[in-house]
Amino acid sequence: MSAAFDSAARHPAPACLPGTRVEVLSLLSDWLDKDGGSPICWLNGLAGSGKSAIAQSIAEKYAGQGRLAASFFFSRREVRRSTAQTFFPTISLQIMSFFPSIRPAVLSAIDDDGSIPTKILREQMQHLIQEPLLSLKESLSSPAVIVVDSLDECEHDYMVLELITLLAELLRACTIPLRILFTSRTESHIQAKFNEPEIQVMTHAMELRAFNAEDDIRSYLKHSFGEIVERHQILRHVAAPWPSEHDFNSVVEKSSGLFIFATTVVKFVEDRHHDPRMRLGKVLNEETSSDPASSAYTDLNILYLDIICISPQVDHCQLLLGVIRYVSEPISIHDLDILLNAPDVDVRFVLSALKSVILIPDNEDEEVRIYHTSFGEFLSNRERSKDYFIDPDTHHHNIAQLCLQLMVKQLKRDMCDIRDPSKLNSEVEDPCRPATSYSCRYWSFHLSRVPHNGSLDASLVNVLREFASKSLLYWMETLSLLGELEGAVSTLHTAIHWLKVLQFLPADVLQLMNDAVRFVLMFLDGIAQAALHIYYSVLPLTPTSTLLRKTYDDELIGTFTVLSGIESDWDACTRSVTVKGCVTSLDFSPDGNMAASGSDDGVQLWNATTGNNIAKLGMPVNPSCPVAFSPSGSCVAAGYDDGLVAVWDTLSGLSLVNNKECHEKQVSALAFSSSGDLLASASSDASIQLWDVKNGRPLRRFSGHSSRVSLLMFSSDNTNLVSGSDDTNIIVWDVMNGRMQHMLKGHKDPVRSVAISPDGAYLASGSDDKTVRVWDARTGTCIKILKGHSKSVQSVQFTSDNLHVISACYSDLHLYSSSTGRRLDKLDGDIDDISCVAFSPDNKYITAGLTDGTIEVWDLSSNKRLVKVKSELPSVTSIVFSLDHTKIACGSAKDGILGDSLFRPGYVLRKDGWILDDKKKLIWLPPSFRPTESKSTSLIVDGDRLIVLGVSGFPLFLNLAVLRS
Repeated sequence: MSAAFDSAARHPAPACLPGTRVEVLSLLSDWLDKDGGSPICWLNGLAGSGKSAIAQSIAEKYAGQGRLAASFFFSRREVRRSTAQTFFPTISLQIMSFFPSIRPAVLSAIDDDGSIPTKILREQMQHLIQEPLLSLKESLSSPAVIVVDSLDECEHDYMVLELITLLAELLRACTIPLRILFTSRTESHIQAKFNEPEIQVMTHAMELRAFNAEDDIRSYLKHSFGEIVERHQILRHVAAPWPSEHDFNSVVEKSSGLFIFATTVVKFVEDRHHDPRMRLGKVLNEETSSDPASSAYTDLNILYLDIICISPQVDHCQLLLGVIRYVSEPISIHDLDILLNAPDVDVRFVLSALKSVILIPDNEDEEVRIYHTSFGEFLSNRERSKDYFIDPDTHHHNIAQLCLQLMVKQLKRDMCDIRDPSKLNSEVEDPCRPATSYSCRYWSFHLSRVPHNGSLDASLVNVLREFASKSLLYWMETLSLLGELEGAVSTLHTAIHWLKVLQFLPADVLQLMNDAVRFVLMFLDGIAQAALHIYYSVLPLTPTSTLLRKTYDDELIGTFTVLSGIESDWDACTRSVTVKGCVTSLDFSPDGNMAASGSDDGVQLWNATTGNNIAKLGMPVNPSCPVAFSPSGSCVAAGYDDGLVAVWDTLSGLSLVNNKECHEKQVSALAFSSSGDLLASASSDASIQLWDVKNGRPLRRFSGHSSRVSLLMFSSDNTNLVSGSDDTNIIVWDVMNGRMQHMLKGHKDPVRSVAISPDGAYLASGSDDKTVRVWDARTGTCIKILKGHSKSVQSVQFTSDNLHVISACYSDLHLYSSSTGRRLDKLDGDIDDISCVAFSPDNKYITAGLTDGTIEVWDLSSNKRLVKVKSELPSVTSIVFSLDHTKIACGSAKDGILGDSLFRPGYVLRKDGWILDDKKKLIWLPPSFRPTESKSTSLIVDGDRLIVLGVSGFPLFLNLAVLRS
């Protein structure tokens, strides 16, 4: 709640002085109080022009009237206030207090899916605000108010635009009177959003530059200088008025309409440790630039330079300003001391000279913050700050090194003295100091901002090596206790990326980081619940030859004993997640960051690295055809049994297409054009429909097949669409006019697959008649019939060099020469019972999923099998490559994991992997070690030994004696 108007983290929040900004506040109050009219107001202006003070005053006024439903003050200086990801959870908590009757609906939504705060913004808004408001029992006589300040300080422009879109949708859907006040700088992307017709019609725009601020600045300065005279005894003997009318007018003129200049002058002059006359004289004696092209902030720049240069310890001042400027979230004076670990730096003394630009609390455990964004921007701009420029490269390096050194110094095993490994993280309070917490969460962020430089690299690598070899497990334990363990993977990936581009690669550090990624991904679900199981469950199950296991072997003391069954190295599976029912289709986004699945849970988006669920899209119904990403990854499409075609924006979850009027029966195939602007859908009713994705409109219908259309494919230039059908025919269509160009006849049974050669000259098709046919794409003539399959040909593809055609059926894979049609050697290895196949996007590799859960991969240039691995799945029903062919995602009809099982009096193995003793969590087993329901000997107790036969097929022998102690 640090983003709310009355948050302690924002105290003292700037507000309008009584008697100032009267006209603006009056107009805003009129807009908020009257019935009807625009539900949105956008107040915009320059940085430092007083927008946040106005927003604060409005929030305070309407909170006092009991009409403020919620507020959110963005700030790029604080991570949690700089992202839209925290916006809807924060607003929801406040609205829940404002409307108590919606509390059950909000809590129910969180109970149903505790990961809602990590989902896309649309899902957050729908489940935490929009749907609960439908249960609202209170009524309002006047509009409720939401204040959203400093939109321009929210990171990622697209998130800002999505936030505006979603809040506009909320207003349209709301049955209660609601007003939203936005403030921001006049950024072009924000202005363009508010100018969109559907938003503009709802918006009343107010520009602060249209209001003369000079009188308000005069009132503020008159009041403030009067208080300075009263507080400083030295001024009581100075002839009134002080300052003189000339000096007073000079300050007003230098302000140039910017309140931040006026307030900074006041803070600079009022310091009780200095003579106000001398300080005001310093402000007035600096020459204003006469250059007509000079910045509107010229006088402010001069003022900021004056403030810094009077610091008694300039080096220490720059060091502290660098940390304060570039930390991802504010930290306290006490924590600055801890992080710096520099006895010669008196943090409070150095900062005391900067009170006019830095908010310094009396309590050393409260956060130190830059007073206004303009000062941070000044420090980061070499032209403005001159010799006091705070170089981001240097200071990110310093902070990264300080974070790593602090973790090595302070982290240890069981640092919260939990002792009992069965104790859940939720039962542990205050795991560490904020400085330590900050270091654990942000060290790699600062590392990633450090450009590579020989000497600087060496110092960072040395401390990274010490951290990786001594504190890596303790760091994971701390993140687990902080509830931040999921972020460990991206943190490690960031560090790995930085290490990989070093001139001299530190192989040991890199290996430990890579092992740590696998460690977290494989055991995340267990150790995210109970941190000490890093040592008690996870480390004993870690592959024995990995550098991580060897480096931290001493941490095994006091844990249970694994007698046998641990592999020596990591297997191919990096992460597994469980969904409801059969996973019938999968697809990777082109950048490899997301995966989409179709199952009985509906269409879902997943983080492809961590396996975290990002979004559930549409109905909880299994799509009738494979889900598909657009080539850019910005959209995902699905089709359903009732003829519905659905397309969603993957960033926002916004529905782009939602239409079941064009197909009378089940949707059987989907295909995006290479531009992503067009989508083709096919149906069991033999129809094909072309869609304009951006506008969600059907464009034209293609008619020519007499039976179910099973597949679709656009040509690389998007001029042609190819379709295959159960009527045994293939048709080539002209996309622009919907006319049939060629009907390719020859197959005797339904067509199951089609491919277009990379050069566009040929088509290949596979059929239930067990043949592959090659066609001249220009004439539609069949030029080769390829035989040899014993079952229906389910997949066909050209190799990237056009030289070969590869085809797959349920029992074998064949490679043919494109020029002669001669069948070449079979792919390496004996295979049978293939349930699904997929080609890599560059057609260099093929992977097959087998009915027994095995996954195999071949290199098509050599026909050699590269990978054969038994997955955790009882069977593989869908499989797909990532764009860079480094990842494979596969799905199954069922998770195959045995339900809760009592294997010894008092001991229970739960289906989520926990071995319990009288409800206490003793050991957590990852999915590959859990038994399957198909094996009657999956669990065996032999004296003090538990033998578990997991889905991987490898027996795990555990010594139970330690569980009794």
